[in-house]
Amino acid sequence: MLGMITFMLAAVPVDFDRLAAGPPPAVAWYADGGIHHGETAVPLEGRSLSDFVQVRGGYVAHVRGAEAADDRLVLLRDGREKTLAEAPGDASEVFGPVVSPDGRRVAWSVVRGLDGVAPTSGTSSTLVLARASDGTVLARKTVRDDLWVVGLVGDTVVANRGLDAGVVSWDTAADRLTEWRDADEVTAVSGRHGLVAVTDDTRCTTVRPFGEHRTLWKTCGAAIIGFDPDGRYAVTRKDDADGVDVGLRQARSGNPVLRLRTGGGTPEPAWEPSGTLLLTAWDETRMAIVRCTTTGACEFARPPRPATAGWPYLLPDQ
Repeated sequence: MLGMITFMLAAVPVDFDRLAAGPPPAVAWYADGGIHHGETAVPLEGRSLSDFVQVRGGYVAHVRGAEAADDRLVLLRDGREKTLAEAPGDASEVFGPVVSPDGRRVAWSVVRGLDGVAPTSGTSSTLVLARASDGTVLARKTVRDDLWVVGLVGDTVVANRGLDAGVVSWDTAADRLTEWRDADEVTAVSGRHGLVAVTDDTRCTTVRPFGEHRTLWKTCGAAIIGFDPDGRYAVTRKDDADGVDVGLRQARSGNPVLRLRTGGGTPEPAWEPSGTLLLTAWDETRMAIVRCTTTGACEFARPPRPATAGWPYLLPDQ
């Protein structure tokens, strides 16, 4: 029932024609070929950005060059760039980065021996935990598997099993891999508060305490796409033919808090230190970064731009 209650809330429309302009995001964002934060910008020099995280003093970015095989993670800090990982050839791919709640550590995986994006009998994955300040490797493990890193809880790296159903965690302190039972995919991780959103073979999603096979709440009507850094809220998404519902629910109970209605696209959330939600939102062929309070008061954090040739904005993974 909880999964249905969210969408019984009155929807707050994210109407581009009615939103006022607000200040820029209080976290970093990508636009115009660079990562911006306040008055500073770090150019990516013609490379495309897949995703990025903020770390103490800089960013770790997943970038791609003009060549298909140019797929790498780079640390951008103090005006310098350091390559942390790269995919050696077009049969390999980098997954990540993910960042610890304090911004001090990052994790990723490099998967080799792929056929396109599909695993083969020779597929292997190297999982890495590193210090964010300089990229020093703290732990590394290579396994015969197809593991896409999706989260970091304490010293434990969480990974989905690529195109096949399955979740694996790697306790880096004990160097131990654990296969999760009754879990097809992890869709969101709260590293600070030890919560995970997990899909099962019914395609429903449950929220569990990390390391426990105990359900806090469950939804079969929407996907859980994130948690806020303070562990108070889960962000949900439900698509239909006319647009997208983005919901906020209490992270530990699933009780509905807010329902936003956007014009389509793929909304991605991020959170400002003040506790306000940032969202990439669409209106037909335009995209903007929208800021909303948990009571549904919204404004532009970045103005609408055409999105017909790709995403004009990206927000950091948190």
